[in-house]
Amino acid sequence: MSLSRKAVVAHLRHLRDGALHLVRQGRREEALRLFERALEAAPADPTLLCDLAGCQAALGRRLDACRTLAALLLHHPHLEGHRRLYESLARGESPA
Repeated sequence: MSLSRKAVVAHLRHLRDGALHLVRQGRREEALRLFERALEAAPADPTLLCDLAGCQAALGRRLDACRTLAALLLHHPHLEGHRRLYESLARGESPA
């Protein structure tokens, strides 16, 4: 049985919201697993990739964050103008 696009988007939003809630609670390892689960369904989603990179950087996984950001720019080259934001996320800094 195939899910409708609307159902998939709702499921992804639910996973992302849950992951962001875990991040706010300081439960970043659990959030990381939720982001990764969401990316299984939408591997090129720019919002999920950016959130995942931020979570990876916050956990000190800078190389993983850089790889995630490289995947983001590979799938979405039009986002190149946001490079400074992505680089700051990869360094583990909070976006302003």
